[in-house]
Amino acid sequence: MTNTETSKKLSPQEANTPGEAAARWWTSVLRDGPKFDNGAELPPIMQVVMSLSEDYRPEYPDDSLSRFEAILAHKLDQSIGGDYASYGISFGVDYHPDAFLEECARQAGIFREGVTEWPWKTHMWVKPDEVSVRYGYGAEREVIWKKRQDENS
Repeated sequence: MTNTETSKKLSPQEANTPGEAAARWWTSVLRDGPKFDNGAELPPIMQVVMSLSEDYRPEYPDDSLSRFEAILAHKLDQSIGGDYASYGISFGVDYHPDAFLEECARQAGIFREGVTEWPWKTHMWVKPDEVSVRYGYGAEREVIWKKRQDENS
């Protein structure tokens, strides 16, 4: 079973590390298709574009998604250690992914220009003991992973 096949069956809450939980969440969004929520009623021409975009959901090869998930998980787990661990790392998408996500997507061979590949107005916070995400404009911040109490540091 590939990492992507495994991540299809496991939720972010079942991850062992914060990076793994975050990467699993982003991979599932890319695999299943993102939500386009910018918080405003779209002008008619954009409504047409978005309805066409929903019909066009990019399909990524499982091995590419597995690479993306592994690269992102590794980079996140490496980034949240050290003296500033309590601050964690935050990143996301306005209409395009920020540099952190783009770099991981490029390394995995799945980066595409455009505004229909990533979930609009989405932001994630990754700390050593918790991962949370705001999925779309004005969405509530949702905790998607918490370090289990029985885990040692």
